[in-house]
Amino acid sequence: MNISFDLSLLFEENIGKNGLTKLSLNDIKLNKNFEKVQKNLDNKAYGFINILTDESITRKCEEVFEQVAWAKQLVVLGIGGSDLGGRMLQQALQADNPPMEVYFAGDTTDPQ
Repeated sequence: MNISFDLSLLFEENIGKNGLTKLSLNDIKLNKNFEKVQKNLDNKAYGFINILTDESITRKCEEVFEQVAWAKQLVVLGIGGSDLGGRMLQQALQADNPPMEVYFAGDTTDPQ
């Protein structure tokens, strides 16, 4: 698995005063860190990545989905990462015609 990074949403021109300037990127050792992440991916050091290729996990997910196939709506409650992680997964994995509607009733601690 190869990774790539889109840094465009980190810049102050896109997100305001808290964003990075393009000059400040020279002070950050991005390439070294990207190489470390790629090496860890290659060595399967991140357990969560195995979800994509481990057939036993896939089978277990299919079993759970079969048990809740009757559900047409899902409400996700979470705060902080529990809210944002669910939102990220839903956005990343959403099908064109999802089997159920997903509602997020959580919140993040971000004041904005």
